[in-house]
Order: sequence, then structure tokens, then C-alpha cells
Amino acid sequence: AGESKVNKLNETMEKPAHLIPGEGEDLTEEQTKELKEWEAQKKALEAEQETYRKALEGENKKLRAEILEECKKFDDGMQELIDARLKTDYNVYEQELYKIKLIQAVAQEEDDIAASIALKKSLTEMDERREAAARAVDDFSSEVNEAERLLEGLKTDSANMDKVFKKEVVDPASAGSKDVAEMLLRTYRRRGDLQELPPGLADDLMQKAEELLEEAVQHDGLVAEAQAAAQAVRGELDRLTWTLKQMDDSIHAAEEELQELETRMMSAGSDLDLTFMLKQGQVEVEQAAVATDFSDAEIVEKGVIHANNSLITTSGKEKVSILFEIKDFRKGIHVLQWENSRLDLEEEELLQRTKDLQLLRVTKGLQSIIKGSDEGKTAHENSSLEKLVSYQTKVHGQRVKEKAKSV
Repeated sequence: AGESKVNKLNETMEKPAHLIPGEGEDLTEEQTKELKEWEAQKKALEAEQETYRKALEGENKKLRAEILEECKKFDDGMQELIDARLKTDYNVYEQELYKIKLIQAVAQEEDDIAASIALKKSLTEMDERREAAARAVDDFSSEVNEAERLLEGLKTDSANMDKVFKKEVVDPASAGSKDVAEMLLRTYRRRGDLQELPPGLADDLMQKAEELLEEAVQHDGLVAEAQAAAQAVRGELDRLTWTLKQMDDSIHAAEEELQELETRMMSAGSDLDLTFMLKQGQVEVEQAAVATDFSDAEIVEKGVIHANNSLITTSGKEKVSILFEIKDFRKGIHVLQWENSRLDLEEEELLQRTKDLQLLRVTKGLQSIIKGSDEGKTAHENSSLEKLVSYQTKVHGQRVKEKAKSV
């Protein structure tokens, strides 16, 4: 049925050839009747086609509306799915990021524990080495004291030997010749050769001097050995003391590092990495081109911000109200100033008018106007002016109509 109706839309009615009169011919009565019937059928066909066309157009509009509605439903459904997908992806990425942060926290904790164990073990070993170094310093301090005591004893013996030489050799020799005695003392002190002295010294004194000089030379060797030994143990003590100081510094640095590590480990339980979803306008940290550093950023609770904003708004309203009061007060001042200026100008104008009236020359025409005898002339002038205004109004209306037509 639908196909037949569609075919009917394509139907056309051609006028029969016998109903088309030739040139100079007229239709017969029967042809005229048949022509009227054909025209009625054609009108009926066109009416039916028009009705069906309108029905199809209405159905087409209805179908288009339904299609648009379905398309809108589909688009809305797709948008909901896209939003759900984006939200799901965001949640997945958030959880993955949180998982990565947790893995990093666990790895950091393991590294901190291993570092803490290593530091404690290193501190124990350094304490043991430090105790050994401290004992070595104490031992070498005793050795240094002993070597210095021995050196001081040998130096004391050297002084005593000088006194003995002076008493047993120099003093007896000075009785014979003071110059020889002085030369003998200088030779002894520089451990020189006594044979180089000039003759004149007694044999027993010379023999005694040689014996004492040989003992002094031997004793000087002992003093030199004692000085070398004392210098050696003193240098070793300085080295051990420096080593002990370096150990103390290393122990102090390791203790500080361990303290910082333990502090960080204690705060790690409360200093956790969390993920937050924030609106773009709520992030007031200056954004970088690639990755923004939020290490020094702080999260402020919304209620605190609202409370501060309320205080700011209240303070601002108070200041604005004060500004309005100041504005109104100044406005009043300006109004009074303007009123005073206006009154001053009016006074000046009235004074000027009074002066003009006083200096005005009174003519006959002016006298007639003052007396009121010129009323007829004034009425005639008013009538002329009214006619002129009426004429100008009429002309203006005609011009407006002409302009409207041209437009």
C-alpha cells in the first residue's frame, strides 16, 4: 500500500488529445462535459497527492525529531561514558601514583634501616679503635715522661760533670795561669783536643783533664741518644694524638648522621605522601613550565580560608562604609560650596540687572509697554507667530513623508 501511494505521487494526468481543440475549432458539448470530468479527476488526484505529500512531510518531521532525539540520547550517553572513563582513568592513575609512593616509602625505610645498622656497627668499631688509640696515647705519654725524665737526669749529670771539671782541673790550673785555665775550660766545653793547649799545665792536671773530657764525650753521646729517643716518642705521641682527634671527629660526625637518620625515620610515620584532587583555581603555587615543585607548599583547610575571607570581607565593608561617609560628607561640603557660589552669582546678576535698569533710557515705546497700552499689538504678533508655527509644522510633516517614501 505504501509503495502504491508513492507511485501515485509520481502519477501525472495528460489531457486527451481529442479534448484539445484545433485552431479555429470549438469543443462539442460531450467534449466539454468530458473535459470537465477530466479536470475534476485531475484536481482530485492533485488534492490526494497534496494530502499524501503533507502527511509524508509531517511524518518526515516526526522521524527527524525522533532521530535528533536519539542522536542526542546517544551523544549524552557517550559523554557520560567518556566522563566515567576519564574519572576511572584518574582514579587508576591516582592509585598507581599512591602505590608508587608507598613503594618508595617502603624502599626508603629499608634503606634507612640498613643505613642505621651500618652506622651503629661503624660507631661500635670506631669506639673500639678510639679506645685502643686512647690507651696507646696514655702508654706513649708515660714513655715520653720517662724519656724526658731520663734526658733531664743526663743533662743534670752533664752540669755536675762541668762543675767537677771546673773544681778539680780549672780551679787548680788558674792558680798558675788564669789564661791557661780559661783556655782549658773553653776547650773542655767544646770538647776539643787538650794537646793543643800551650805548655805549662801540670801532668797530673792534664791527665785528670783528659779523663774528665773523655767521660764528658761519652756522656754527651748518652745525652744525644736520650734526646733522639725522647724526640721519637714525642713524635709518635703527636701522631697518636692527631689520630685520636680524627677519630673523635669521625665519631661525632657519625653520631650526628645517625641522629638525623633516626629523626627522619621517626617522622616518616607521620610525614606521608598523599594524593589530593584540587581544582585549578585552588592551587596558588607558581606553576613551572614542566614540573611544579610543591616541596614547600602547604595545604590549608577550606574552613580557615572561609574564616579569613569573612574577616577580610567584614573589614572591607567597614572601610567601604567609612569611605561612603567621607564621600557623603565631602559631597555635602561641595553642595554647600556650590550653593554659596550660585547665590553669589545670582546676587551679582541681580546687582547688574538693577544697575542696568537704573541706567536704562525710557523711550515712548517703553513707556507704552510699561503702561500696558500695547496689548493689541502683542496679540497680533502672537497670532502671526502661531500661524507661522502651524505652517512650519505642516511643511515638516510633508518632508518627513517624502523622505520615508524615498527610503
